[in-house]
Amino acid sequence: MKIGLVSDSHGNIGILKNAIKKLVDAKVDLIIHLGDDSTDMDTIKSSVPCDLIIIPGVFEEVYQHPGEAHRLIKTFEGLKFLITHTAESHKNDLSDEIKPEEIVAKKEVDVVLHGHTHVPRDEVKKGIRFINPGHLKPDDKRGFKPSYAILDVNDKNIDVRIIEV
Repeated sequence: MKIGLVSDSHGNIGILKNAIKKLVDAKVDLIIHLGDDSTDMDTIKSSVPCDLIIIPGVFEEVYQHPGEAHRLIKTFEGLKFLITHTAESHKNDLSDEIKPEEIVAKKEVDVVLHGHTHVPRDEVKKGIRFINPGHLKPDDKRGFKPSYAILDVNDKNIDVRIIEV
């Protein structure tokens, strides 16, 4: 299975469209937007020919709506993924929200897909793989260029490529 990751588009629709086009051209099976601003996908999603998972970021209004999926646990190719905007709990979380640090401490997932920091990441910590595709802003104070990620997930293995837009 091939998964495309984008995060932290923050209204930069042109860069987001470019990243989505590259993911579609790469023939991904699924695209995940990890939040901030998930609504940027509204004008694009109808033309995307693959499955989508869209998670809101912690500063989006929809994040405060009970019943809205803020964090998900999904299994792909035998691996359990936590799909979240933040890799840790946040002050804007609702009280009944999944707590990432608890999920990680109990080793309930194999992989955490997150955004929020705008820093590309592919790191294993305490046996859990953390992947962040970066951000889709033209300029970012942290010094990283806009990027997205492609994950090739096959038979409990993951090959991660973080690619500048």
